[in-house]
Amino acid sequence: MGVLFVLLILVSGFLVCHYHPQYFFKLHRYEGQYLYLQAAYLGILCLISAAIFHVLLINLSAIPVFEGVRTLGIDYVDLLARYLPDSLGLTEGDKKRYALLGVIALTTLLMPLLISKWVYWRLKHYLQLDSDEEVDIVIMSELFSDSPLDQLLFSAMINDRNLMLVLDDRKVYVGRVATMGEPNENEGADQEISFLPFVSGYRDKDTLQVMFTTDYKKVGDNLPLVIRQESIVSAREFDFSVYDTFQETGRPSAGLATT
Repeated sequence: MGVLFVLLILVSGFLVCHYHPQYFFKLHRYEGQYLYLQAAYLGILCLISAAIFHVLLINLSAIPVFEGVRTLGIDYVDLLARYLPDSLGLTEGDKKRYALLGVIALTTLLMPLLISKWVYWRLKHYLQLDSDEEVDIVIMSELFSDSPLDQLLFSAMINDRNLMLVLDDRKVYVGRVATMGEPNENEGADQEISFLPFVSGYRDKDTLQVMFTTDYKKVGDNLPLVIRQESIVSAREFDFSVYDTFQETGRPSAGLATT
């Protein structure tokens, strides 16, 4: 019985990490014993919450506000206890206890989903958002604040801003971030990006000036380019009006970008 409850605690805790948005987007940061401890902590909270819920429900008539109301808990506990076979050799009291443990265990497994739904509802109501996807974006923006590059890429994606990316092979792209990678159990959302380039070129190895060689609008190529973030050497906002000004004045293209 003890092993089953330990397994119940770990499973429910992991489900919280999987469904709760604020834990799921950080799940890739948990490793080894820290993941087990985090899952155990959240699972214990689910178990305690489920136990308190059923204890209150069973003893509802003992609460002054509900005085005179029929005790609700006896109905469903007794009903489940009747389905336990007599071949188990359990007394009526044992059957009720096992039935109660069963409903507590089931509620513990349902707690992660209920908590997740409540968190999404609370954040949408508090932040005045319309969908769960918008809640995910808000939570991800908080996580990306840990890294200047992540924050810049995410802000550019949300606000449709142009960026100039310089890669480790001196390749230069100007365009917009279409999407960022979806987080999972092993990796965060900052592993790779889908980038829609407008123009591309290279940085001269001697003068470090940026030379553009391809205009994707002219060649009719609007396909996104997948770039690993670890390949990005530098990134900054790009303003085409400033670029045109530099072109008209004949100044070198090293000063194309502006913040």
